Amino acid sequence: MIAKFSVKKAYTVIVGIILVLILGMVAYTKMTVDLLPDMELPYAVVVTSYPGASPEAVETSVTKPVEQAIATIDNIKNIQSISSENYSMVILEFNSDTNMDTATIDMREKLDQVSGYFDDSVSSPMIMKLNPNMMPVMVAAVDLDGADTVELSDYVENTVSPAIEGLEGVASVTTMGTVEESVQVIIRKDKVAAANKKVKKALDDKFADAQQALDDGKNEISSGKSQLAQGQKTASEQFAKAQMKMDDARYELLTSEKDIQAARKQLDEQEKTLKEQQKQVAQGITSLQELLKSYQTLVSQKTQLEAAIEADPSNAAAKAQLEAVNAAIEQMETKLAEQKDQNDKALTFSSLSTYITYLQSSATQIQDGLSEIAKGKKKLDKAQSQITKGKSKVNEGYSQLKTKENETNSEMTKAQVQLEQGEQKLAEQEENLDSAKDSAYDGADLDSIISVSMIEGMLTAENFDYPAGYVTEDDVDYLVRVGEKFDDVESLSDFVLLDMGMDGLDPIKLSDVADVIEVNNSDKIYTRVNENPGVILSIAKQNEYSTKTVSDRISDKFDQLSKTDSKVTFTTLMDQGMYIDLVVNSVLSNLVYGAMLAVIILLFFLKDIRPTGIIAVSIPVSVVFAIVLMYFSGITLNVISLSGLALGVGMLVDNSIVVIENIYRLRGAGYSVKDAAIDGARQMTGAITASTLTTICVFLPIVFTTGITRQLFTDMGLTIAYSLLASLIVAVTFVPMVASKTFDHVSEKKNKTVEKISDWYAAHLPMILDHKGIVLSLVVVLLVASSALALSRGFSFFPSMDSTQMSMTLTMPEDTKTLQETAELSDKVIDSVLEIKDIKTVGAMVGGSSMSMVGLGSDDSFDTVSYYIECKEDKEHTNDEIADMIMEKTKDFDCEITVSASTMDMSSMMTEGVVVQVKGKDLDELQTLAQTIGEKLGKVKGLTEIDNGLTDATPEYRLVVDKDAAAAYGLTVAQVYQAVQTKLKESSSSTTLSTAAKDYPVYVKDEEQEAYTLNDVENIEIEGKKGEETKQVKVKEIADVEDAQSLSSINRLNQTRYISVSAKVKDGYTTTSVSNKVKKTLDQIDLPEGYMIEYNGENETVMESMKQVILMLVLALAFMYLIMVAQFQSLKGPFIIMFTIPLAFTGGFAALFFAGKDVSIIAMIGMVMLCGVIVNNGIVFVDSVNQLREEGFEIRDAIVLTGKNRLRPIVMTALTTILGLSTMAMGIGMGADMAQPMALVVIGGLIYGTILTLAVVPCIYESFYGKRNKIHNKKKPKVE
Repeated sequence: MIAKFSVKKAYTVIVGIILVLILGMVAYTKMTVDLLPDMELPYAVVVTSYPGASPEAVETSVTKPVEQAIATIDNIKNIQSISSENYSMVILEFNSDTNMDTATIDMREKLDQVSGYFDDSVSSPMIMKLNPNMMPVMVAAVDLDGADTVELSDYVENTVSPAIEGLEGVASVTTMGTVEESVQVIIRKDKVAAANKKVKKALDDKFADAQQALDDGKNEISSGKSQLAQGQKTASEQFAKAQMKMDDARYELLTSEKDIQAARKQLDEQEKTLKEQQKQVAQGITSLQELLKSYQTLVSQKTQLEAAIEADPSNAAAKAQLEAVNAAIEQMETKLAEQKDQNDKALTFSSLSTYITYLQSSATQIQDGLSEIAKGKKKLDKAQSQITKGKSKVNEGYSQLKTKENETNSEMTKAQVQLEQGEQKLAEQEENLDSAKDSAYDGADLDSIISVSMIEGMLTAENFDYPAGYVTEDDVDYLVRVGEKFDDVESLSDFVLLDMGMDGLDPIKLSDVADVIEVNNSDKIYTRVNENPGVILSIAKQNEYSTKTVSDRISDKFDQLSKTDSKVTFTTLMDQGMYIDLVVNSVLSNLVYGAMLAVIILLFFLKDIRPTGIIAVSIPVSVVFAIVLMYFSGITLNVISLSGLALGVGMLVDNSIVVIENIYRLRGAGYSVKDAAIDGARQMTGAITASTLTTICVFLPIVFTTGITRQLFTDMGLTIAYSLLASLIVAVTFVPMVASKTFDHVSEKKNKTVEKISDWYAAHLPMILDHKGIVLSLVVVLLVASSALALSRGFSFFPSMDSTQMSMTLTMPEDTKTLQETAELSDKVIDSVLEIKDIKTVGAMVGGSSMSMVGLGSDDSFDTVSYYIECKEDKEHTNDEIADMIMEKTKDFDCEITVSASTMDMSSMMTEGVVVQVKGKDLDELQTLAQTIGEKLGKVKGLTEIDNGLTDATPEYRLVVDKDAAAAYGLTVAQVYQAVQTKLKESSSSTTLSTAAKDYPVYVKDEEQEAYTLNDVENIEIEGKKGEETKQVKVKEIADVEDAQSLSSINRLNQTRYISVSAKVKDGYTTTSVSNKVKKTLDQIDLPEGYMIEYNGENETVMESMKQVILMLVLALAFMYLIMVAQFQSLKGPFIIMFTIPLAFTGGFAALFFAGKDVSIIAMIGMVMLCGVIVNNGIVFVDSVNQLREEGFEIRDAIVLTGKNRLRPIVMTALTTILGLSTMAMGIGMGADMAQPMALVVIGGLIYGTILTLAVVPCIYESFYGKRNKIHNKKKPKVE
């Protein structure tokens, strides 16, 4: 249908082709040109600076908290960290399917939670996503004729850098070798001492007047105290005399009062006696009267009872009562008789009345006595009253005397208190004066006031100019700014630090206690470009911009600046854009050459310009079609995608060859031109569709791979797929359309060479079929042999790519002490390197770490020099050869030279050689193990440039604090550390001095900090306590000093410390084979508990990627089989074709071995691609045999006839692919190195596979189907 439509609607096809060509040209001009595909690596970096901190302090204070905070983020695979002096770098590896934008947001949230706990000097953590664009797109050197380093630095900072940073697509410009100018405030002891003298004199004058006033006051108080003592003595004598008179009068009164009291007492006793007698008499009278009355009552009762008895003698009751009354009377008489009367006679009832009268008379006499006593008492009371009045008068006199005395004493006391208060006040004033003196002298002691932190704080607070807000007046908003910044060194020098407000003492300025000077670091930098001083620029681009475009803009800006100022010279040391130009042009050249060779092969086979021309035209059409698809799918023009196009050129013509050859054959068989075009395309559509799909499907499984394998080869897979799809569309549309217009007159032009080969093959094919076992056994043996030979060389990741750019590192001996020594030797090295003809430019800079190249920090070491080497474009030697020349010319220098021949390829991004990580906790133990491992690696053959991870270690002094000795002074290890750290702390910029020309960072330091020695550290004094007494103790009294080695950085992986021991693999050895030897050697080491060894070198990277490629290969084989099942509608038939794949592997491995190449990832990708290519011949062969069998041919006849008829197209397609890749396989041109192993594998596989396909596929086919035939009309083939 498609072929018929294309033939009948020729203009539609032509319009489509023109549209594709137009779109292709537009797309090509708009496509981004880069070195490598866009890759989002699953890595992120957290960089945190901590100025002045050691690696251990950085690890404890920054790295650990950062690791713990971000460890909980989803999809994290590994956490690696580097704690170096002044900064921490934490590298996070995520799972390959992680969304890095989301991950960085999560990281920022976690880091915000911990950054608030950092020390004030710790910067805010900076997060970066790792990608190839972080590396500089260009490195260039700037030189200004006639200018010194300061002027050159000013020109670069003020003119060049802003101009480059302003270019579209430029992300950052990092300068190396620029002079850093600053203002240093150095506190000088002599100036502080001189200022102290002035302050002391002013204080002495101020306190002298106050002391005189106090002395005068003391004299007045002393005089007043003498007068008061005399007055107190006189008053005391007078009061004593008055007191004596009062005491005499009181004595007389007291004596009289005593006599009265004695008389009164006597009267009281008499009165008491009389009253008691009176009471007794009264009681006796009453008692006797009652007794008499009772007696009379009883006598009366007795009389009555006697009368009653007389009246009634039988009255017993009366008799009883009478007896009782008589008894009572008798008892009363007896009792009364016991008492005596006044005559001492016993009383009777008859004399009782007389006695009662007597008693009443006695009572009257007693009363009279009491009356007399009462009169005597009144007289005594009167006398007592007079005595009381006398006492009252005496007491009043006493009171008056006492009052007077009190008043006098009060006055005296008041005066005394006033004097004492005055004296106390003077004492207090004197004490206050003394205290004020002490405080004033202590407070005015500039040695304790003037310090680095004090000046830093004041400069920061005073060098202030910020907007505070707005005020509105007359509807106009005015910005209110507060403060004023220093604008020159003079204003900074005149800054008032202290104003004590004392007469005769001027305010103390900064210049009074410190030197304020402008300095630069010109003596600490070394940057050379071909022996001339210069400044090196490292320029990075923004992610979304093309490397080539940004590079061109930078170059144009350099040209513009050079024209503006003829004195300035720009020298490019590394330019990705230029390299991309070379690589792209080289790949495109290989593409064109390959296409031309393919066309020549077609012309040789077809012997006709018309079919050859049709196929030749199909090549650019297919390429342009593929470019259109690349543009719309976002694929950039890079080494990988262009290599895919170049690899696909040879295969682009395969479909067209099959179709045009079939059309050509049918036309020669007598078909009309249109029928030949339609039927020839229709007959081959199924076969070429299946073969195209099988080739494409080998790259489909790449979506199931992970890591860098997927990132890199997706572009190549899609590019090849696009080009093959384009070739398929062209083959079934454009080819039959053009053939129908150009094949009017076809006369078969026989190719005798091809016919002879076909005849020879047809004649010998039956013999091959008769010896199937030998053929298949030989194939298996060759497969095993070639695989063993190739794999014996080991595996590698990427082949090195030749370029015009190299790098080199010079490391000075450990005893190097000055930059001057390094500079002198480096100049000699540059001279030697420039003697090599192929080298154009050498740029050198001291330090120049990778951190500084991407603007993340600086390397202040002076014992390492980094070089950029630019080779000539027409160089006669490879980079490896040039590296050998450099090593030969510099071998006699007293330094270590390391040359990297690859700086622009993928291998420069990978870990090279063998890397052994020894993990554990204690740094000292790790260093010991690392040294042991390094010694072991030195004995392994095939390794060179062994680094035990301790080469960057620096000597250190360890202060081992004696805890008991420190505790005796109340000190802890932390306090000792704090005291030492404060003294040794490096100065940091406290503020910025902004002048009209530039900004200067201001550094404040103590002159002692400029030359601290170990002896100075040991003599640092720390305030401690011995009991209650404060004492100053020196560090050496409580700590011992030990020599040790300190790591320049502390590495951690998943929060475990480790040291990496690395080595490079010598030429002639493979990473895999050497790595296996290393593992066997290191297995013999007996590791302490808690320590382990892991391998993380190139071999591990290769093996991981190799697993991905093998997964891709297995899936590709499965997809190809399924496609062929669909094509042949058989489960058995595709197995015949699948057996051609081992043939491809045999040829591919053999090609690698004989070319001296390792089995690399690129080579394995070639194997994967070869699987899809090699089966095409098998598909065409089997499809043709099946068609002949359906026409009734016997199996062997169908096989032989197919072999004879399909030999030419099979060989043609193989040769076009082989020759299309030949220039790339030879490594011709820049950038061809990377795809060379892939091209070698495909060529070797096709050569061997095509030859044996013609032998092995027939054998397997006949073995599978035997003598069975599907015969409709049995014909005997005519085999000539």
